Amino acid sequence: MRDYCRLVDKIRFIIILFFIFYYAMLEESIFAYDNLLSWEECIILTKGNNPRLSMAKKDLEKAMVEIKTKYANYFPEINFSTDYTRTFNNLYGEYGVYSKGFSIEQALYTGGATPAEIEEAKANLSYKYAEYKKIELDEIFELKQVYYQLIKTMYQREVFEEILRRREKDVELIRLLYNAGREKKANLLQAEAEVSEVKLNINEANSQLKILKCKLNEIMGRNLDTPLEVKGELGIVDLEDSLSNILEEALANRPEIREVEAKINATKAQLKYAKSGILPQANFNYTYGWQDSRLFHGNENWTAKVSVDFPLFDRFITHYQIKGIRTELERLNLNKEMKRKQIELEVKEAYEDFLINKQSVDVATESLRARRVRADLCRLEYKQGMISFTDLRDAELDLSSAELNRLDALYNLNISLAKLKKVQAKE
Repeated sequence: MRDYCRLVDKIRFIIILFFIFYYAMLEESIFAYDNLLSWEECIILTKGNNPRLSMAKKDLEKAMVEIKTKYANYFPEINFSTDYTRTFNNLYGEYGVYSKGFSIEQALYTGGATPAEIEEAKANLSYKYAEYKKIELDEIFELKQVYYQLIKTMYQREVFEEILRRREKDVELIRLLYNAGREKKANLLQAEAEVSEVKLNINEANSQLKILKCKLNEIMGRNLDTPLEVKGELGIVDLEDSLSNILEEALANRPEIREVEAKINATKAQLKYAKSGILPQANFNYTYGWQDSRLFHGNENWTAKVSVDFPLFDRFITHYQIKGIRTELERLNLNKEMKRKQIELEVKEAYEDFLINKQSVDVATESLRARRVRADLCRLEYKQGMISFTDLRDAELDLSSAELNRLDALYNLNISLAKLKKVQAKE
């Protein structure tokens, strides 16, 4: 019976240990999953938390408030005033007077000034929105650069680890040949030194990963030391549209064009406002008040007035203001045409850059395949004593270089596509 109880206690203890270990592993996997971000999740975090985008959103809110402020000019201005005056003279002696009153002032006709101010405020809102989209495209492009650089560095570390395994095998082989008297000690030392160099490359890659994660967190508006892992790959990508479609979409959606168009609309509104200066202005004013030595009594009086002002001569100030605004309109139209040509050039450069990088990936892939075959053959020949250590080393270095070159080519291809989307005003 006692042995049975001991057996039950042991089984119970093992079960408890199992569940403790299971929940510990589960918690660790959940924590790692929470820190694993896809590209789409990185974009969501950037749009929601990026400090530069947050400031641009505040500018948008401010522009919206400005429109409401201009609409307020349509409403009357109502005021209430009260005062108490203490006076002394020889005829009446010392006495006090209370004055109270309301006043209402309403603009009846402003010559189109108020609608022009509203149009200018709306154009300013359009400008701020275009400015926001421009900042958004810049931040997302920077996010892509750091994101792909992070993935590239992760792949580089894997390549360096594979190179390290090959170099360590080479050192073992060279040491065996050296012990057999078939290899020089200098070659053995050289091979060992190259192993140390690859280990340094791995450490540099780990350090670079830490820096890139901090940069990615900064763009996404998170604390720099927030744990972070990304999932993605440097794949071979292709274009979705033709050059003509890309160019058409860029000219229609680029925020730089929208900014200039908003400035043109704002300047047209300024022109309307300036022209209102040569038109009559009509206002209505009504006042009601009472005055007495007692606070809640007094002699009531009211006044209603409609006034119309006709500008006759303002020393040509309005004339020259209109002339200056029209000149500014001409300048902005020229600037718009210049922006269109700049965008067309940017699109064509990005398009050609993508095509060249696509060819570079194909060349780098073929080169890697050939150098891998050559390196495998050189290892067999070196074991059989058919080639020297220098030949083997050259083949290994060529293979390592080809592996890293293909990574660079894939990175450049993905970045060139990101740049093409940016000039197309796409995320």
